[in-house]
Amino acid sequence: MYPPALESRNLTIGYTQRGQVRTVANDVNINLEKGKLTCLMGPNGIGKSTLIKTITGVLSPINGSIFINSIDLFELDNLKKAQTISVVLTDKPASGFMTVRDIISLGRYPYTSWQNKHNDQDQAIIDGAIESVGLIDAANTPLIELSDGNLQKAIIGRALAQDTDIIVLDEPTIHLDVNNKTVIIKILRQLCHDYNKTILLSTHDLELAMSYADRLWLFAEDQIYDGLPEDLFLAGVIKKVFSEVSPKENGSTLTNLSFKGDQEAILLLKQAIDKSKINADFTSVDEIEIQTVGNQLMIRVGALEYNSIEDFILKFAPSQL
Repeated sequence: MYPPALESRNLTIGYTQRGQVRTVANDVNINLEKGKLTCLMGPNGIGKSTLIKTITGVLSPINGSIFINSIDLFELDNLKKAQTISVVLTDKPASGFMTVRDIISLGRYPYTSWQNKHNDQDQAIIDGAIESVGLIDAANTPLIELSDGNLQKAIIGRALAQDTDIIVLDEPTIHLDVNNKTVIIKILRQLCHDYNKTILLSTHDLELAMSYADRLWLFAEDQIYDGLPEDLFLAGVIKKVFSEVSPKENGSTLTNLSFKGDQEAILLLKQAIDKSKINADFTSVDEIEIQTVGNQLMIRVGALEYNSIEDFILKFAPSQL
């Protein structure tokens, strides 16, 4: 397992309102894993945007530390921060008369002079970002003429052109229809798995997070939980925050394996295996048994037992997590 791309230690987050400090959460210790798509979820008003703004340096923490690649975030100057982490907030671009290429080109600002002149390498990165978000045919289209889905793609393209290892997005799928939400999160997931980008996004769409996230940060009243979405579901944490939820069948590719036990847990285990793209050889496995007792999980493969889906995947495909 790789060291985290970003981590917080004993972090207290909040903001100042009318001269008074308002604390949102204390003792936040979380890791953002390299090359993974992590979704941040929680009830409205609990502090997700405050957390995002703090771990990206937009807001100062009340207490504690934030490290990016083991370096204290607040020891980095603004230029180095911009070359390390890109942030996509919910604000729309001020000028709708810019074209798709114009706004994506702005992502190169940490690497150019004040004149913002682009060399051949810059142009290649801009072209690659336009292609990655599927906007080649709309490259010269003014933003004002774009659909909401394509506008969001252009904003994500700007973050890609910034060419940072870490990308953080605050509700990038808000106000989008179901199809565009799926397109956006598939693009982000592909960037993680094909280009080793580390991506954190906040969302209210639990089904989307369960289907596509590698990991889930769940902001609850008592703490921020971090783990595989499937493990957090089976531990009862997700149901504690979001009532009346259940996993959905997404058409698993695991047709050769035999599963026995709790059907809800089997569905989640299949989903986690599919998402992790395990390349392990299961030909010697006759059956995988999975049971839950209360919020306790047990996965049995022959004589071996595992207490979480994450432990199971680490055993069969340690390079995947």
